[in-house]
Amino acid sequence: MSIEIDGQKLPLTPENAPKIRAAIHSLRSQVRHPPAPPRPPAGVIELQIRVDALAADVAKSIRPFNPGLNPAANSDLERASLRALAVYAMNKFRALSRQLDAAV
Repeated sequence: MSIEIDGQKLPLTPENAPKIRAAIHSLRSQVRHPPAPPRPPAGVIELQIRVDALAADVAKSIRPFNPGLNPAANSDLERASLRALAVYAMNKFRALSRQLDAAV
């Protein structure tokens, strides 16, 4: 006698007990926590709200680097990381802009 797990037939033997238990555990987890349904594409207004919120979060992270605030509290690595994040975001948005231009 055997059981099929992920397309593989496993004999019901003591040696395969750990694999069978793991498969049962995985199935139970899937039943308890099914994957969320896919989100529909966001509208322009929702996207703008999300971009504004992200920009506000980044601004909060940059604020401690302003003159007059405790500069010793923030490292050069943090400052460089935030700068790299800004460049990364700008490159992503430039790529999206080029995609929009190409779609016309």
